[in-house]
Amino acid sequence: MMSWSACLQRSATDKLGPPVSTRPVTSYTTPWDIIQMSHQFVPSQSLSNFGVEPKDPGYIYVLHASSRLKIGRSINKQTRIKQAKTWLPECEVIGVKPFWNHKSTEKYLQLGMARFWVTGEWYEFKGDEFEGWFLTEFQAFSETDINKNSIDFIYFMNSTGMSELTLEFSERKSSKLSFQREESTHSSHHVDQDRYNSPKETP
Repeated sequence: MMSWSACLQRSATDKLGPPVSTRPVTSYTTPWDIIQMSHQFVPSQSLSNFGVEPKDPGYIYVLHASSRLKIGRSINKQTRIKQAKTWLPECEVIGVKPFWNHKSTEKYLQLGMARFWVTGEWYEFKGDEFEGWFLTEFQAFSETDINKNSIDFIYFMNSTGMSELTLEFSERKSSKLSFQREESTHSSHHVDQDRYNSPKETP
């Protein structure tokens, strides 16, 4: 059986099926009452058909502040968002979505967006249309269905070619930070580290 990571390294032209559908989004902000909901994750039998192992559940979150997006992970979404609101009060919550293998999901997502990397978990698009596409597609992930999200993430990565960057990263055998620096067009820009780097996460 093909592993989950191997599925991500397939090209978008392979027979995995269509990418996750695009749905119109009227507002990118996720209501706090949705964020504060808790759910018990139950693995689906269909996960094995896609090489997804039902382990390491958690959340991928996207925040917006000024002209930048922060992409990170947590196993306690309420605590993490409260922390973010403390050290960056003006940040806007784009979404908090559940995934199996959430540590690997965060890594693949951040590698796929390496060319927009600024510092830490922060990304800036400077008018690139990819930002609008990404926000719409991230909002299309379910607030509660961890199984569907974990399968759709494979289509999400392959449909954009982001999975090709994860493969390139593996071939280079470099650290994630080195890869991001090499790929980013913003790595030489001055960044206010104290403003955009959060305290170490408490799960």
